[in-house]
Amino acid sequence: MGTARTARRTLCPHLAAAGGHVRARLGARIGSTGLVLGTLFFAASLTPSLTPRVVAAQAVLSGLCLAAGYGLGVLLRWLWEYLQLPLPAAGRGRRVVLAVCAVVAMLALWRSQHWENIVRALMQLEPAGPLRGLGVAAGALVVAVLAVLLGRVALMLVHAVMRLVARRIPRRIANVVGFVAGVLLLAGLVDGVVLRSVLDMLDASYRQADALIPPDMPPPTAWDSPGSAQSLVAWNELDRMGRRYVSARPTAADLAAFVGPGARAPLRVYAGLPAGDTPAQRARLALAELERVGGFERKALVVITPTGTGWVDPAGIDGLEYLYRGDVASVAVQYSYLSSPLTLLLDPDTGGETAHALFREVYAHWRTLPRGQRPKLFLHGLSLGALNSERSFELFELLEEPFDGAV
Repeated sequence: MGTARTARRTLCPHLAAAGGHVRARLGARIGSTGLVLGTLFFAASLTPSLTPRVVAAQAVLSGLCLAAGYGLGVLLRWLWEYLQLPLPAAGRGRRVVLAVCAVVAMLALWRSQHWENIVRALMQLEPAGPLRGLGVAAGALVVAVLAVLLGRVALMLVHAVMRLVARRIPRRIANVVGFVAGVLLLAGLVDGVVLRSVLDMLDASYRQADALIPPDMPPPTAWDSPGSAQSLVAWNELDRMGRRYVSARPTAADLAAFVGPGARAPLRVYAGLPAGDTPAQRARLALAELERVGGFERKALVVITPTGTGWVDPAGIDGLEYLYRGDVASVAVQYSYLSSPLTLLLDPDTGGETAHALFREVYAHWRTLPRGQRPKLFLHGLSLGALNSERSFELFELLEEPFDGAV
């Protein structure tokens, strides 16, 4: 018992000191240099964009920019001190810096309201509400604080590894080796644990949402539509965006009312993620479905790479269907449930692999057809789909027989 009490008395002060050190590092005062750069980054994030931004998206973007600017400022301040360059005398300068940063942030928020409304007017949308700036500021502050705290935790982990290594090798070597080892450990934790957990959670939630079939959207009855009784792709294998795309195709009567008699119903083929285990399997299934409905017998054939969620822009295909009086077939394969930014961040390779697999299957079959009986072959992609569509082919593969264009 006496030994246990002695151990507790010896250990408790060390634990208390360690806890105090952690709290001090996490709650360290905000540096003026980081605050200035963070404010400038925050103001830059509020400048006009090509499309309107909802409050949540703008808050996340501005908060991350604020945290990034602050981190850069802290790094520059550390480098300045490390080079033993003279620092300005502390005094009232900090209060002046705080006041100037507050004014700059408020002016940027006030001006961003005007810029946002200009973009919304061009898009024929309602103007932003008067409290938009307040919501952006509050959300950005929360995101920035969380990002800065996570950054400080990461630095504490790196410093802990450096101190552990310094016990066994000389200090200068230990600093280099410990820093590299700490960064690699942190990167492994983030990439292998945090990002993977976030990806799995988002994938599961989006997968469940995509699997829901509204009761007012029954399977199609037309034989040439995916999801029908004759189709190789089941209705529940199209997923939400695929069902929406297939169901929205215009009928022959719709086209005839616009372009005159003789119009045909266009063909739309889609394979969702549940249709196969790999991009190659889904691409082969899409090709088989395209052959079943006679897609290679139309005047034009469009290979579509959708956005991250699997969405196909109606404006990207409707115009071509009307231009060709419905004598068009299009095919698309889904590669993600997530939005384009999340897909690009968490799973950047699958979209290009899927686009390449689909183009390879369609292009190989297209080349076997006589030149005079082939449809014109086009590629189409929007947003992340455009980037992945560019990755769907290699230039040297097309030197002999290129496709006809891109939409």
